[in-house]
Amino acid sequence: MIRRLAGLPPASGAEEVAPLVAPVDNAEERETGLPAGAAIPPALRKVVEPALSAPVEVLVDRGVAPSAEVLAELVPQLVASAGQEPARQTLRRVAELAAELLDGSLDARYYGIDCGTLRELAAGARESSASGKASREAFAQLCIHRAGAGGDTWSVAANGMVIEQAQILTTHNLATPVSRVGIEPRQGWEELARSCSARTCLIIRRLPGHPRPSRAVKDAAYAWRQLLFFLSRCETSARERTLSWLDEETDRHPAAVGRRLAPAVAGLRFVGGGGACGPVGAGGAGARRSQGWSVPGRRPARDPALEEPS
Repeated sequence: MIRRLAGLPPASGAEEVAPLVAPVDNAEERETGLPAGAAIPPALRKVVEPALSAPVEVLVDRGVAPSAEVLAELVPQLVASAGQEPARQTLRRVAELAAELLDGSLDARYYGIDCGTLRELAAGARESSASGKASREAFAQLCIHRAGAGGDTWSVAANGMVIEQAQILTTHNLATPVSRVGIEPRQGWEELARSCSARTCLIIRRLPGHPRPSRAVKDAAYAWRQLLFFLSRCETSARERTLSWLDEETDRHPAAVGRRLAPAVAGLRFVGGGGACGPVGAGGAGARRSQGWSVPGRRPARDPALEEPS
């Protein structure tokens, strides 16, 4: 089996799995000593099936990949760990896809994303040298500027703020499966958005007494960013239903949950009505962006009773 897999191109996988799990042939009998005609055990067949290279719908249908919506969650990790494409090309493609998908969207208005700037970065990456150093530095400076971390001495929190902005600008690479693969969740974008809202509320509810409150705040912000992304993919009517439903969800939890989420919800409703949050995240009375990282004293939605370190 290892000999068969070794012949596959590492970047593309197998077009068909059948030859990989076919019975032992005469040549293999001479090379390995296994009897010709011996069947490949079912356990090994399951290990080999993920090597199949096929459209997403085929992979899901055969059970090789999970459902499309779960696959969308996995893509950022897969893309981040692949490391096969030069950094210049990665930045260009991610910036192009994000600008294409986010332009004029709810999440672009909520997070104050300038899609024109992203397109300029993509163009610069396309025209720069092979290393793409200049375009990467330009992207880093954009993230630093957006994080407002330029004047701070280095710290874990300040660095985290910059990384968070990079994740926002690149949609955690969720733009890739949506724009290029065409993933559509079976239950619909509205249901996914509501699920993320419920998850955010649950995380916030568990904050009091949490052993690692800062980590919980970051997880809540991550879930909220997914809510924005999924809600932006909804039709207008579905988006309006979800925005109206948010109060019902927060009312299911202790009052402290609604209080802590109130600035983020107000910001979401503000942009849902056509507004756009400013550079520091303010937009309308009491409206703020959800943030997972901050230097001490900068997280606007923090409850005074939770003075956890960032």
